[in-house]
Amino acid sequence: MPPYSLQLSGGFHYKYMPITRKCILCGKEFKTYSKTQKYCSHKCKAQDLFVGKPLTEETKRKLSEANKGRKHTKEARENMSQAHLGKPSNAEGNKWSKKSRERLSKTLIGTKRAWKGDNAGERAMHQWVKKHKGEPKICEFCRKPAKNWANTNHHIYRRKLDDYIALCISCHRRYDIARRKEIEQTRCETK
Repeated sequence: MPPYSLQLSGGFHYKYMPITRKCILCGKEFKTYSKTQKYCSHKCKAQDLFVGKPLTEETKRKLSEANKGRKHTKEARENMSQAHLGKPSNAEGNKWSKKSRERLSKTLIGTKRAWKGDNAGERAMHQWVKKHKGEPKICEFCRKPAKNWANTNHHIYRRKLDDYIALCISCHRRYDIARRKEIEQTRCETK
């Protein structure tokens, strides 16, 4: 069938007859009006031209600009999530050698880093304790199942595992209230 524009104009020429060609990637036969078309679909063309080939910096920049502000649909995010299930993340199993870590720490001296050491906040300290002590099992006061690690050092957070005890939520709340009252009394006495 000739192109739609030729059908409308009434002009028909044998040059506009479809040509049967073979896709150079998948070998599938397809019809085209072009003398130069080599692929049966955009998918085959993209796969042949781009898959496995490194992108130039210019191309990366153009792609970045074209995709700014775009958001994936919920369905697309779910599909991507399903595609990655059961596959290891890029970070798993990659460990730095001791020499590499030492070299990296020397190069980062004097720069801003996320690691705060003993100056970390309350939440980060509790995560650190949970990482090293594991999940709390039994409350040290009432013997019920524990949920939290409580700081025993008057809310001065340090990286000492002995400063934390396992408490259930209600005991932790009572313990913190009692500690705050003690701190307020000592402040009032020193004034």
